[in-house]
Amino acid sequence: MNRLKYKIVYLSILTFTLGVICMSCSRQPDPDDAAIKINNYVLTAREYEDMFREMGGDSTGSPMMRREFTDNLVTRKLLLQEAERIGLDRRDDFLKSIENFWEQSLLKIIIDEKTKEILSGIEVKEEDIRSKYLQWKRENPDSEKGYEEMREVLKWHIIKEREAVAFNSWIEELKKNANIVIDKKAVGIE
Repeated sequence: MNRLKYKIVYLSILTFTLGVICMSCSRQPDPDDAAIKINNYVLTAREYEDMFREMGGDSTGSPMMRREFTDNLVTRKLLLQEAERIGLDRRDDFLKSIENFWEQSLLKIIIDEKTKEILSGIEVKEEDIRSKYLQWKRENPDSEKGYEEMREVLKWHIIKEREAVAFNSWIEELKKNANIVIDKKAVGIE
């Protein structure tokens, strides 16, 4: 009987120990833990996954794909750190390129936003498309393309024309409401 108790206690301890070991082996890393450290730069697992997805990978990317991405990331960060170390990040040409990039990015965003806003308000009626088709037919009398064949193309042209008119009107409104002073001699207009 003593021997049976010993076996039960031994099996219980062994089962518990194996359970703890298995649980610790299968533990998923905390997404806020450091996944990569490169000198003073720290990238969390969550940030890594976000970057990986942004470059087109999915969360189940193959180990080879992840290894290549990680190698490229490390190389890129090392080059950036070296550029900072030798002062390239404080040079005027670098700062100007950052300013240009910032402006281009901001311009793209505002143009995209305004375009979405404009497009959401554009309505094209069937009679508009038919009228555009008749105009097109007068300008292209030799074409054998029928209304149904041209319908979507003409609708797209109408939308683009209205979008351009609305966008230009918006720009003119911005100009009208702004305080703009141009020294024509200074800029070489006169």
